[in-house]
Amino acid sequence: MAIRLQTSVPSLPGLLARLSADRLLRKPIRALLSRVGKAGRAAGKVAAPVGATRQLSSNITFRVSAKQIPTFVAIVASARSRQGFPYPKLLEFSPKHKRKGWLSTPLEGVVARLAPDLEAAARDIESEFGAP
Repeated sequence: MAIRLQTSVPSLPGLLARLSADRLLRKPIRALLSRVGKAGRAAGKVAAPVGATRQLSSNITFRVSAKQIPTFVAIVASARSRQGFPYPKLLEFSPKHKRKGWLSTPLEGVVARLAPDLEAAARDIESEFGAP
């Protein structure tokens, strides 16, 4: 003789909606990557070699991934020389100009200081889970 027990959980759809990854992660991850991007842009501007035009430091921006749950932030230095050559790339990788690593080195420091931002993102995710 088999005993069959059937039960219903009226709040199950609401619980499943709360557990949706995009709902839980979208805002906190985008906010985290925006904070990282702003910190990276600021570090890049401080570290940028200063020329007569200050073009290099004024052309440092950041872009957060356009995916629903973003996966990266890009720090972009878009300045170009008069001849059209990507000037930031030349300085970053050429040993001739004695500025090798002018952008990557400060960005490593930004990554090393991410702990408070990661904790804030974790709190935001927890608060999203708790919100109705």
